[in-house]
Amino acid sequence: MNLSAYSRYLESLESVPFSGRFMPYGWHQLPNALGIEWMAYGQMIDEFSREIANSINNLTNYTHNLKAWDKVLSDMMDDDQFDALHGAIDPLAVTSINLPHVIRSRVIFATTHLCHQANQSIAGASWVDDLKLDEEIYMQDAINRGKPWKTFKRLNSALERLYDRKYQTSTHDFRNSYNHRFSPKIGMGLTQIVSRSINPSTKQVIYAFRLLTPIRLDFLAELLTAQCERAYAVFGAFQDLVNEHTAAIKKA
Repeated sequence: MNLSAYSRYLESLESVPFSGRFMPYGWHQLPNALGIEWMAYGQMIDEFSREIANSINNLTNYTHNLKAWDKVLSDMMDDDQFDALHGAIDPLAVTSINLPHVIRSRVIFATTHLCHQANQSIAGASWVDDLKLDEEIYMQDAINRGKPWKTFKRLNSALERLYDRKYQTSTHDFRNSYNHRFSPKIGMGLTQIVSRSINPSTKQVIYAFRLLTPIRLDFLAELLTAQCERAYAVFGAFQDLVNEHTAAIKKA
């Protein structure tokens, strides 16, 4: 990729309207003096809140970057487009497409752990540390641990909208196909020429020959903008849940 293309990108970065917002840090307010039973919660919320904010803020920045690249790419010849896609856009786009799933998974993980620890304020001496190991935690575990908390319901609803089925379909299930098969290209290139399936009526194997067109950069930026808004809603609901935990911990 030549310097001229990158210079035009930097100019575009300044001119393209910024539509996102950034998630805050250091917002949770646990008591200064905590009993040893709350040490794990205190350390977890520091790390979890910071890393979740980092992930969402990265998605916001990357989405803006892709909008800037799209403005530049539309004026390039094919060879220059290929260079820009290969040298700068593709790595950025691949990371961005996967981030909604990353954010969702991290919030589920954090919510499960934090609710599990905060449940001590409800169960008292009868609380049992029986949570699964980290690599075994999924959404149902967050639901099970979050049931006692009023604010969990809104967080659960927000999580259902992030990385939802429509987004997965719109990206041709990019995350799974990129990691396990062959994903669509970004901006330029064709994939998935041959696909294999089973005819539901005859139960016979079918080979289909087609071309999966690339994901357009403007279309991807639009999808990611919507995912950003849903991630912001998740973060707000996560904050409410932690604030509810904090109020209970202060009383415990």
